[in-house]
Formats: sequence, C-alpha cells, structure tokens
Amino acid sequence: MSYGEESDKPSLQTCWKAYMMALKKKPVLTKAVTSGVIGMAGNLTAQLINLRSGEIDALSIPTIARYGAFGVLITGPVVHLFYKWLDAKFPPSKDKESHIKRFFVERLLLAPFFSFAFHAFMAALQYKSIAPTVMTVRAYFWPTLMMNWKYWTVLQFIIVNYVPRDLKPLFGGLCGLLWNIMLSTGILQTST
Repeated sequence: MSYGEESDKPSLQTCWKAYMMALKKKPVLTKAVTSGVIGMAGNLTAQLINLRSGEIDALSIPTIARYGAFGVLITGPVVHLFYKWLDAKFPPSKDKESHIKRFFVERLLLAPFFSFAFHAFMAALQYKSIAPTVMTVRAYFWPTLMMNWKYWTVLQFIIVNYVPRDLKPLFGGLCGLLWNIMLSTGILQTST
C-alpha cells in the first residue's frame, strides 16, 4: 500500500490515544490549545450563522483570533489550575456534601471570573484602551453571569464531580461550543 491509502489514515482511537498522551506530557499546553480551537470554532460558527441570516456582511478574522487567544491564554490554563486547586482543597469523593461544596465553589468563583475575564479580554484587544473596556465589562458582566448560571449549572455539576480532571477542559469545551455561539451571537448583534 502506498501513502494516502485508507490504512494510512489515523483512526479515531489513534487520535484519542495521542490526545491523552499529550495531556500527560504537556497538560497545560494541550488544554490551552484545545480551548483555543474550541473557542475559535464556536465564534466561527456564530459568525457563519449571522452571515447566513444577513446580520453581518463578512467574517471577522480578528474576532475569531480573539476567541482563540482567550482559549489559549486564559481558559485552558485557568481551568487546569482551578481544578487542580479544587481537587486539593475539596478532594473528589462520592458523598453528596463533597459534590455540593465543589459545585458551589466552582459556581461562585470560576463563573464570575470567566464572565469578567471574557469581556475584559475581548474588549481590551478590540478597543485597545481602558474606558471602552470598562464600559463593556460593566454592560455585559451581569447579563453574561446570569446566562452562565442558567446555561452551565447542570453541566458544571457534572463536570465538577464526574469528569476526570484532565478531560474537564475538553468536555467543558465541547459543551462550550454552544456557549461560545451564544456569546458570539450576542456580541455581534450588539456591535452591528
């Protein structure tokens, strides 16, 4: 058989094993890249939806890049460190009290952090000055946090208590595709 034939293509199982190996060898980098790719995919999907509906005239490559940068620089590393800290502070166990503590710590610490960090990061890169960044954070922090608490609450209970630590960013990121689409669509609608 020559290169390029069916047997030369990596299987899904081979890709999964390579991903798991990357998580073991370089966990922060792997989670950062995973988060960046998922962030870009969510924003690109939202833009394609808006393009098709006529809400925008063209794709914004800088916006897609900002979502990727947020995933690489913020989401991946922060999620890695947060869950490492959470597991040390409140070790995973099967009792309900532990599940509830871990869940509320995530909802009361990580959700507000990401609601703030997302808008501050995106606005700072878009406007490149303090005043519009502060205005954006003030305008969108609470609505985003409320939407986060509505959308993510059940998912986060599952993620916090049942998904293995190394897979939390991947699982959360896949759930987050819809979240990124919602964020992207809302931001695109208010800025056009």
